[in-house]
Amino acid sequence: MARRRLRRSIWNQTEDEEEEEVEEEYLPSEEDEDANKKVESLLGAQGSLLASAVVGEEPARVEAGVCQWVLAWSSSELNGSLEHTENLLYFNELNYHPDTGFYELFLDSETIGEATGTYSIGIGHYNMTEAVQEEHPCFEDPPPGTFIYSFATGFNESYSFSSFVPSCLFFNKETLSWSSEGCRVVGANTTITTCACNHLTSFGSGFFVAPNAIDFSYVFANAGFLDNLTIYLTLIISLALYFIGLVYARIKDRRDVEKVGVIPLADNEPSDQYLYVLIVHTGHIPNAGTKSKVQFLIAGDWEESDVRTLNETETSRPLLTRGSVDHYLMATSRPLGPLHYLRIWHDNGGKGRSSSWFLGYMVVRDIQTGEQFQFICNQWLAVEEGDGLIDRLVAVAGEEQLRDLSHVFTHSVDKSMADDHLWFSVFLRPPRSRFTRVQRLSSCMALLYLSMLVNAMFYQKVPEDGAGGGLRLGPVSISPQALGIGFISNLIVFPPSFAIVFFFRKSRPRKVKESRLQIALRKQRESAVVVEVSQAVWPSSPDVESEGSGNFSYSLDPKSTTLNSTVSLKELIAQQEKDKDKNKVGRRRKFSLPWWFVLVAWFLCAVSIGTAVFFLWAYGIQFGNAKVTKWLTALLSSIVSSVLFTQPVKVVESVEPDWH
Repeated sequence: MARRRLRRSIWNQTEDEEEEEVEEEYLPSEEDEDANKKVESLLGAQGSLLASAVVGEEPARVEAGVCQWVLAWSSSELNGSLEHTENLLYFNELNYHPDTGFYELFLDSETIGEATGTYSIGIGHYNMTEAVQEEHPCFEDPPPGTFIYSFATGFNESYSFSSFVPSCLFFNKETLSWSSEGCRVVGANTTITTCACNHLTSFGSGFFVAPNAIDFSYVFANAGFLDNLTIYLTLIISLALYFIGLVYARIKDRRDVEKVGVIPLADNEPSDQYLYVLIVHTGHIPNAGTKSKVQFLIAGDWEESDVRTLNETETSRPLLTRGSVDHYLMATSRPLGPLHYLRIWHDNGGKGRSSSWFLGYMVVRDIQTGEQFQFICNQWLAVEEGDGLIDRLVAVAGEEQLRDLSHVFTHSVDKSMADDHLWFSVFLRPPRSRFTRVQRLSSCMALLYLSMLVNAMFYQKVPEDGAGGGLRLGPVSISPQALGIGFISNLIVFPPSFAIVFFFRKSRPRKVKESRLQIALRKQRESAVVVEVSQAVWPSSPDVESEGSGNFSYSLDPKSTTLNSTVSLKELIAQQEKDKDKNKVGRRRKFSLPWWFVLVAWFLCAVSIGTAVFFLWAYGIQFGNAKVTKWLTALLSSIVSSVLFTQPVKVVESVEPDWH
């Protein structure tokens, strides 16, 4: 009787009871030793379970008929009939929340026992007539067998149900881990867990939120296309856009290959043997590119170059386009010495908007000495833009100008957005990056589908009130459940998505093919001046060097025949090694992975997308059309805010100045 009396005193609270009365009824008096022992036994070990349920859309209507509804639990499946036993409680015996209409059941360790495994909790219904209710009212203890509740058949009323597994833990300093030894859960609801420990230690509460369950028998039995139109269209359209995007990305990747190379200036003289590499950055603002004839001259301590033309060379790719980084090879008869200024202009001969040009900056590198000079412009050369000038005199940038926040920030953010922002880089990817657009798009889709999956797993699992601990920052509060869900979601999404991007970005090419330029070099050695250029000559430039590969060779444009002097790789590497001690030029080779890690990345990508799509399909059918629509609306706003706001902020925070 003590056990039954205690059970009923815990759960038979009504809306009108005062807090003092509940406390007195909850704990037996100190004189009742047997009851105290029963309390200790009832609230003994760690295992506990919290469940809450509501039937129908009108709590008041359900409250009036609580005698007809029961909540039952069992260590086996509830697939048959169940008598009114101690494993079954009427709704009026549960803890009722009038604000939500939910009835709450807390199963302590005594009820669950020491064993671990699967527990079944079900909602049962009995069509009780008024005569039966008068004879056996639900607020009295009915004799066993009086009412039989069936859990094998359904009922027409809609219902909501959720379950939680609370725990009480303390931090064990000896094992450096969280442990439940000596602690027990003495009470819990959806916002607060009450713990009791028999030792004075640092302790905390864990609140594992179980993900939304999938009933695959229901899913496969109700997988009709018309009945689940929303989830089918979502998956079909997203996969179709992915495959269309792959075609676009592949085309752009093939065009990017044409952009890799150093283009010799058309007015180079074959007899000139002193070489400079010019790196010209065109701005990213609209209409920044030009088709006008661009000319320049460079002045140094020892010499001044002749008037040279940038874009007269016949090439297979457009030059000086918006956001482009073009590399040119300039040959002079003798060194110019330390450079001082650049004069650059154009003839305004382009048609329409192609006549103007926005020059970001130009980097000039002396191949022989490894010195580099920056000329920062960031101005229009246009009649209709800015101050109307098409002729600029730009002094070499000093340390103060190189460290100027506006220039450093603009350059670093542009580079980071083009290479580090996963979504934007599909469209802005630097041509010299081995992380292709196809790989970037596939990484984006794997991340997207995994994010959609974890969002569906925990959709509507966090209470809206956010009370009961957690973090509170002014008006914003984060509940323990939200923290737990965020942690579990990151465990699911972050490792595979990070591994995919890391393996794609860091994998070495399978083999480096000999370029057509190197084949031609062997035939021209007797008549041509051969100058071989190493990546190490202009170190630490992500715009010039290839990622991770020490064997990458810059190739001249295959359609250009204006320069007999050509650029290869191997011999200058040897010369570079000889001069390393003198010039202190060189840098440790970047970390890279074997080529076959690309295959690992593709495997992870395929598994992530395939697994996520399957479970999204299952969740979509489980949710139903109405719930899927609400879920997709919330999901879409989350994804858009992440792509347009969260990720750009992360990229800006992580930028590092790089003016090489």
